[in-house]
Amino acid sequence: MEIKQIANKLQMSEAAVEMILSRARRKIVAAGEAKNFVALVLATQLKSGEQSRVRCGSIECRPEKWIYYA
Repeated sequence: MEIKQIANKLQMSEAAVEMILSRARRKIVAAGEAKNFVALVLATQLKSGEQSRVRCGSIECRPEKWIYYA
């Protein structure tokens, strides 16, 4: 997703979104987790591309209906 799309979705300016993203990147690098973060993002993109959508109303969407949920 591009910065412009994120700004429109969050109803923020592009500059504000860029500032938040750069601050988040600095925190990730400072924590020494940059490689893990990149790997996680790539794995999430691959996994989300393979998954089908669960239609709302199905039992998968309502954990309170699960036998082992308690």
